Amino acid sequence: MYEIMQDIENIFRKEPIVIKRNDLRNFIIIGDLHGDLLSLERIMEILNKWYGAVVFLGDYVDRGENSLETVLNAFHMKLEKPDLVFLLRGNHELEDVNSYYGFRMELISRFGSKGEELFHRFNEIFSQMPIAMIADNSRLIMLHGGVPINAKSIKDFDSIPKGIKESYENDLLLQILWNDPFEGKGYAPSPRGLGIYLFGEDIFNRFMRDSNAEMMIRAHQVFPSGYKYFFGNRLLSIFSSVNYVGRIINAKIVKYEYGKAKLISLLR
Repeated sequence: MYEIMQDIENIFRKEPIVIKRNDLRNFIIIGDLHGDLLSLERIMEILNKWYGAVVFLGDYVDRGENSLETVLNAFHMKLEKPDLVFLLRGNHELEDVNSYYGFRMELISRFGSKGEELFHRFNEIFSQMPIAMIADNSRLIMLHGGVPINAKSIKDFDSIPKGIKESYENDLLLQILWNDPFEGKGYAPSPRGLGIYLFGEDIFNRFMRDSNAEMMIRAHQVFPSGYKYFFGNRLLSIFSSVNYVGRIINAKIVKYEYGKAKLISLLR
C-alpha cells in the first residue's frame, strides 16, 4: 500500500493543477463513488471493453464502507495507464472533510494507531491531485463542483497552488470543489455552508464563453436518477455510487465521444 501511495504521489506531483489534453476526445467519466466498491467493480467491467481515456471526478472516500479499497483501486488504474486515466480531486479529498465523514475512522478501525498515520499520508497525496481537466479541443471541461465567484475563466484555476489540505485555505479551490448549479441567475448562498455558492445560467454561460468551452461535466450532487442536465444541456451532473448511505441510486457514468455525451446506468 505504501508503495502504491508513493508511486501515485510522484505522478500527481508532475501533473498540473488543470490538465489540458486537447488530443483526447473520447472518455468514460465517473462521478462520486464514496467508498462504493461494488459500483467501482461494475465500472471496471465496463472499462475492460473501452479503449479511450477515463476521468474520475473525485469523492472516492467517505460515507461508504470501502473507501480504502475504492481509492486504492483508482490509484492502481492510474498507475497502469497514467496517460489515459485521470483522477481529479473532489471536496471529500480535503482533510477537514474526510476526517469527519468516515475515511479517518475507517483507517483507524482497521489499522489502529497506524491508521492515523495512513490518514495523513493519504491527505498529503490528495493535496497534489489535479482539480480540473480540459479536453476535446478545449470544448469539454471536467471538474468536481462548479464555477467559483472570482474566476473569469478556467485559466484562473492555474493560480491555485498544490499542497492545500483544508477547505478554507483557498477560497477559489473551496468553490471549485463545492459550488453547485441552480435554475436561476447570478450567485446565491449555498445550503452547504459559508463561502460556498450556487451559480446560475448567466454565470455559467459567461464562464464557458471566456473559457472557450462548450460543455461541462461535473459530479458532487446526488439525484435519484443518477444525473441531471442544466443550462440547455450544456452542463451534465453525474453521480456514480449505486448504494449511497442506504439509498439506492440509479447511478450513471458518461461515455463522451466527439462532443456527444451518452449516459450509462450502473444498475443491473
